[in-house]
Amino acid sequence: MTEWYYADRQRQQQGPLQGFELARLFNAGQVDGQTLVWREGLPEWRPLSTFGDELPLDFNQPATRLDPVPGAPAGADGATG
Repeated sequence: MTEWYYADRQRQQQGPLQGFELARLFNAGQVDGQTLVWREGLPEWRPLSTFGDELPLDFNQPATRLDPVPGAPAGADGATG
């Protein structure tokens, strides 16, 4: 399976994640279409929005906050406290 990496709000690399986990973060509003992502085979980091054909990203549905993805670093959802 393809392993994905993304740059969080502090521009720190996070991952590896499976595609469905990255899509879950997107659909939960924890990352957005401008979030930079990378996977093996890419020459450079690109916005997540360019991978709608590879990942199950729902651009038409409003984001819903979910619990953080297991294994994601604390605070990756933007929550404080």
